[in-house]
Amino acid sequence: MFEVYSENLTAILEHDTSLHRNFANSVFTLLTVNVGRRTVTNPHRDRANRPRLASGFAFGEYDPTLGSQMVLDGFKLVIDFPPGTTIFIPLAIVTHSNTNIFPDETRYSITQYTPGALFRRLYQTRRG
Repeated sequence: MFEVYSENLTAILEHDTSLHRNFANSVFTLLTVNVGRRTVTNPHRDRANRPRLASGFAFGEYDPTLGSQMVLDGFKLVIDFPPGTTIFIPLAIVTHSNTNIFPDETRYSITQYTPGALFRRLYQTRRG
């Protein structure tokens, strides 16, 4: 997966030199930073994303055994998600959310992903 994403992103960057990577070693095209004091998500799927993996990173001051667990409904999993943890999951095809934290705690997150339309456009351009 890394190689496919990397090759596609390189092709996109070569086509439009005004674009640049979010991070030197990232293969994802978009980045969302959630900086609300208590970032919590309701169950959802990111249907516009490429239906492979996306990256989620959480940080802040919270007790991961009492809140902020990652809930992956499609896999029937609830995972403790300590501050500083990164997860790679198929956000477009798995319903996911995270549990609430206490009012005196903080939780922020960074998600990296690639919209499916971007790769579809690249593939169409290559086919002519």
